[in-house]
Amino acid sequence: MKRTMKKNENKGAAIIIVLCVLCIFMALSLSMIFMSFQVLNNAQKSSTKEQSKISAVTFNDTLKQEIISEKGILGYDTGKAPENVRQYIYQQISENKWPYYNTAEPGHGKYDDTMRDLTISIPETKTPNMGTVKAKMYWESSEDESDMSNVILVTSVTATFRKQSYTVKTQYELQKDSADNWKWTVTWDAD
Repeated sequence: MKRTMKKNENKGAAIIIVLCVLCIFMALSLSMIFMSFQVLNNAQKSSTKEQSKISAVTFNDTLKQEIISEKGILGYDTGKAPENVRQYIYQQISENKWPYYNTAEPGHGKYDDTMRDLTISIPETKTPNMGTVKAKMYWESSEDESDMSNVILVTSVTATFRKQSYTVKTQYELQKDSADNWKWTVTWDAD
């Protein structure tokens, strides 16, 4: 009777050891799965952030060319309504339809009143790959500068893709010649 009890005790100990070894392997497997999930998640976030950066920089470059080039790259001068961003900016500023931003002057310090949003329509077929792009701009001047010699235009392009955002800001300086032709030059870009 004692021998059968001793055999049963040994069988129980062996089963417990096997179960402990299996638990260790299971814990190692779960930790490897968790680590691979974390690596995959970080890679997806990095890829998403890179995609939003590419979208913002690409649209900012397009907007920059639209503002800098004489006829823009998206439209042409018809002499009627503004065909491109450059003409829109000229019309809004020259006809005093767009207040400038200047915190030192009363009535010109409200950021929301001086901000203009550009409406950007991206086809829905491209939205899953590009995300959404928003562009805002404002211009800085002062009451003393009726000749528009120190006008600065600031644009901000933000691309959002799968909850990851990236913003690019560009500052332009207005240069006018003797014939009152407007020319914008880039003074800085900031990612």
